[in-house]
Amino acid sequence: MKQISQKVGEQVVFQIIKYVAAAVYFAGLASLTPLIPLLLTPTELLQARQIVITAFGFVIVAFLLTLWASKNMKIAFRALGYMTLFPGLLTVITAYIGERRMLEYLSHFGEITPYIQEWIHQYVPTAWIIAGIYIILGVFFIWLGEKFGK
Repeated sequence: MKQISQKVGEQVVFQIIKYVAAAVYFAGLASLTPLIPLLLTPTELLQARQIVITAFGFVIVAFLLTLWASKNMKIAFRALGYMTLFPGLLTVITAYIGERRMLEYLSHFGEITPYIQEWIHQYVPTAWIIAGIYIILGVFFIWLGEKFGK
């Protein structure tokens, strides 16, 4: 009976750490997504460097948390792959909706400033590139997890 309660406790801890790692990982990916247009302009590159380093730090911490909790490279890479696929598919939906509908949707929350409007005009067309990168990385991490599993 004690072994069962110990295994249940380990599973509960694993699930909690998995959700914390997913939140940290999504924060890292969400921090990287709006930076793609900024990184294409050289004057903004110096200001964005700290945010990029922080975002990659979130991604690495999330992977290490998942690896530590699962104690298995296969599980860690597969979790990382699925966590990467989700924002990629969400980005596809956002890009499919388009600029006009995105602006209409955001206008329900209040007045849209010209800065946000300009950002949407720049970001939505590049969202397909970001979605492709996330989907390719997600599939790669799932494949890598399968390779570690054998």
